[in-house]
Amino acid sequence: MPRFEIVGIGRETGKKRVRVYAADNIEAAIAAASADGTIVEVDKIRQIPELPATDSQKQYAKSLEIDFPPNISKIEISRLIDAKLKEQDDEIPVNNDTLANATLSKIVEELLYNRDLSAILITFDKNKTDFENLNGLEIFTTYSDNITENQMKTFIIGLGYQCAKSLGLME
Repeated sequence: MPRFEIVGIGRETGKKRVRVYAADNIEAAIAAASADGTIVEVDKIRQIPELPATDSQKQYAKSLEIDFPPNISKIEISRLIDAKLKEQDDEIPVNNDTLANATLSKIVEELLYNRDLSAILITFDKNKTDFENLNGLEIFTTYSDNITENQMKTFIIGLGYQCAKSLGLME
């Protein structure tokens, strides 16, 4: 779908704004901007050219057995990939004990290798852990072979930081 960069003034703020809208045509983009509270400067609208899909996107789409035209855009191929991955997710039976019944080899095969994902598994003994102040916390980690130990450690540290930040425990 074409994308349009629209320059205008915020109806409530009076401030200049530049926003991008995906729409079938310029009229629909103007309508979307107007509904978004923008007073549109019609002479400052431009259609953003669509970039072609990258070679890596095309290779990944082929690995997922997706058919696509040779001149497909980055956005369109991304949508096709997302749809295929959602379709694959829908094929996995979902119930309350899916993970409990999953074998490690099934998780690795279906979720990691078939979808080019990475994983870090953290285990701990809940009976030896004081959850109030984490006394006795002993964790064990393992990770998929498509990341390094250093990447795994960096990810865990970053995850802890982001969680603490989002919970208001850190600034």
